[in-house]
Amino acid sequence: MNTLSKYFLLGSLFTASLVHADDLHPMLDSKVYAAVGGFFASRAFRAAADGSFEPNTPVTLVDFDAGVKVNDSPQLFLAEIQWQFSEKWNLGLQYFGATRAVQRTLDSTIEWEGITYEIGADVRAETNVDITRVVFSRHFRQKNGHHFKLAAGLHWLNVSAQISGDATLDDGSSVFAVSKASASLPIPNIGGAYRYSPSEKWLFSVRMDWFSASLDGYSGGIWNTMASTNYRFSEHLGIGLGYQFFQIDGTLSEDRWNGDLKVRLHGPFLQVAGFW
Repeated sequence: MNTLSKYFLLGSLFTASLVHADDLHPMLDSKVYAAVGGFFASRAFRAAADGSFEPNTPVTLVDFDAGVKVNDSPQLFLAEIQWQFSEKWNLGLQYFGATRAVQRTLDSTIEWEGITYEIGADVRAETNVDITRVVFSRHFRQKNGHHFKLAAGLHWLNVSAQISGDATLDDGSSVFAVSKASASLPIPNIGGAYRYSPSEKWLFSVRMDWFSASLDGYSGGIWNTMASTNYRFSEHLGIGLGYQFFQIDGTLSEDRWNGDLKVRLHGPFLQVAGFW
């Protein structure tokens, strides 16, 4: 390490040692934190739902965004609340979701729920994804503006996809049909978070939730990560800007959905936060 690097490191450590609790962003030790805003996400929704397919048989996923051309840039409502109910423990709740629909003439053949929609068919396609995140976290270190915690909880997933329009039957005849698959299930996760406050005005945060396993009704993986900053502009209010990435990739075995699911939502978000 050269001399300049040594002086920079010593200076950084000395500056951090001068940070006191009164000089930190109040969100670090507030009892209640709540935020609402918009999630400007890009989305990919690919799925298959056909209970008749056999194990180890290749499954063709329907690409609802690129294939059926459902709008892939929804503006989503985003809400979050956290409650620090003891010195070390915190309960958090987050919600975001997207419902999209489009009516168009197909330029490729699609099979959904055992029903075939041929090229040239006029169809309406709808997709819906709702994610509710519930997590308990424990603080392990909070010193000089640095804050670490580990978490465990679940993502409650509600997902559905529907196609309606002119369908082709096995005998070649055409009929108007509606085919829909939906599922609702909890997916557990573990994760961690790091927050840093260099002053009473600014807070920087990163968070990650993860799960990969097989359980009743679902097999696969889930990622939910976020990086954000919050600027405090009054005693109890701040404005936050960040980037969130959510992905689920797995297989559903539900009464109303038996097939594969690949959903990705990622993009910036803007929110107003209150802390008390």
